Amino acid sequence: VFHGTNTFLVCVSLLVQSVFALVWCWQVRSMPWSRPFKLFCWSVVLLLSFSGMQFENFLYTFDCQWFLANTLSVLALCVFVGYLQTSSVANLLLAALFGVMASFSSFLGLCSLLLMVVLALLVKGRHAVSWFFAVSALLYVLWYVAGFESGAYAAFDSVGGAASATSL
Repeated sequence: VFHGTNTFLVCVSLLVQSVFALVWCWQVRSMPWSRPFKLFCWSVVLLLSFSGMQFENFLYTFDCQWFLANTLSVLALCVFVGYLQTSSVANLLLAALFGVMASFSSFLGLCSLLLMVVLALLVKGRHAVSWFFAVSALLYVLWYVAGFESGAYAAFDSVGGAASATSL
């Protein structure tokens, strides 16, 4: 549609980063802090989300997957905190879904799953949930490493011209 100008990916990056900032601002809104401190936190979130340093990341359109991984990780953690407060199974499953989706584009998503293990351990009576996320994260890491060991990326080394581990 845009004839290779990457306009679509720039728009996706801006949209995803906007969702990221909105989720953070929404979380700050629900905190029991004074109004001036909340306004300060909102300002910091917006300033860091759309700063001059981020401008370059918006223009390099391959970073849209990075923005998506950050946003999905934050959504996973926010929904998981909601689960810890309400014990809703729907929130638990939605947090797991967001965490897994985040890990599809970055290792950061796997870190959000591991952080959910720590959060569940810190809350009394949530040890079964921490085991669920710990086992899920372990299986995912094993699956991730097995993909590299299986030679599934060998075609990339020979066709794409990337250096293989043996040639370094």
